[in-house]
Formats: sequence, structure tokens, C-alpha cells
Amino acid sequence: MRFIDRKRKVMYLLEMIEKGNCFSAEQASIKLGCSSRTVKRMIEDLREEGYEIKYCRHTNKYRINL
Repeated sequence: MRFIDRKRKVMYLLEMIEKGNCFSAEQASIKLGCSSRTVKRMIEDLREEGYEIKYCRHTNKYRINL
């Protein structure tokens, strides 16, 4: 995957999480057209950039603390 494609997908993933539309890595992988492992790596990258992304087991979705 080219850098610009990955960056675009990471930004879309972040947008999905912020809007509350990211229920699992598997669901996000379908929307982004990549593997669920790649989505998990993207989330780790976002966490390293300072975003506080958590997975809520009660609602079964990712959320971000602003």
C-alpha cells in the first residue's frame, strides 16, 4: 500500500471512530479494503500519535477520548 493510500485510510478510520461508526476491526477492514490486522496497526499508529482510542466491550466499538 502506498503511503498516500495508507494515510487516507488512517484518516478515514479516525473519522469513523470519532463519529462512533467503528464497531470492530473486522468491520473497519471491510470498509477500508484491508485486513483487520492492518486496521489494528493503524489504530496503534494513531495511539502513538497521541489519540486516546479505546475499545468498549459493552458497546463493542472503538471510541476516542477528546
